[in-house]
Amino acid sequence: MNKYVRMSIIVMAVLGLTQITFAQDTTRMIQKSVSKKKKVSLSLDAQFIDGVRDFETATLHSFSNLTRMFLGGEYLFSDISKFTLRFPVVFQKDNVDFSIPGFTSTSSDQFFTDRLRLGAEGKLFLRTVLGRISWFTEGYLPTMTGYKNVEYRFLNHPALAYGLKNLMPIAGSHVFILGSVGHIMKFEKSFRDMERDYGDELAASFGAGYAILPLLTPVVRLQYSYIFPFKETFKSHIIRKDKKGASAVHVAPSLSVPIHENLAVRADSRVLIHRDKINGGDAGHLWGNFEDEGDYAVSLGIRVGII
Repeated sequence: MNKYVRMSIIVMAVLGLTQITFAQDTTRMIQKSVSKKKKVSLSLDAQFIDGVRDFETATLHSFSNLTRMFLGGEYLFSDISKFTLRFPVVFQKDNVDFSIPGFTSTSSDQFFTDRLRLGAEGKLFLRTVLGRISWFTEGYLPTMTGYKNVEYRFLNHPALAYGLKNLMPIAGSHVFILGSVGHIMKFEKSFRDMERDYGDELAASFGAGYAILPLLTPVVRLQYSYIFPFKETFKSHIIRKDKKGASAVHVAPSLSVPIHENLAVRADSRVLIHRDKINGGDAGHLWGNFEDEGDYAVSLGIRVGII
């Protein structure tokens, strides 16, 4: 099925889920609303990604480190649904280390914008055997500009992510269980006579958290992702088509500190445990985004309610 047709079906399904959740909200699932949380909030997240575009031979080692700032906003459409917007700007430092006597290491900088992200999330079922079930979706828009690396023209591809997640408290304890499953549909990106199709991605995570205090909640997740085979064409002729996809496993600790309804601080990290190799080389670049190329990422953010 054509990806654009599939995207239209998914959008209609998300709108349908929104109507379902509103109906459930007005009948039995929301009994009262005493929240003082403001409907509109602003967020700022700073993220550092290590080991992007890592390439090593017998004579040199090149790699990049990224610092990314996410400027975002959130709108609470109801007690059970919200919309988000995040716009990232990137400062990238490129490094080349030589192992040949007489050659010195070099570095250069570049500053550019990344893909704009529009998201939505809603509670689907508040009480099930798996706890609270929610749906989510996020679109990646091709807004990258200002980069020097020609390869980034292909990273600037549109994509659509969607899936389900759960939150299940353990009765009689401060422990809760988290899980999610999702699919990222990636669209082809063309530049001149070349076209790249980063394979669609399936992702799942499982984790647990502990509410030490009302204002201190550490969480640890184990994340698995699988990408379908990568394909590249030149003048409509296939010049590369991988026979198989690739998988990766990350561990993702995080810490949430909600000071009150309209002020929260969060810290997140993501560390690579395993990533497959394709054709003898690391497959990180085949995911088509910076997060999955690096060895680890650390971020710190704040959200402030304003209206």
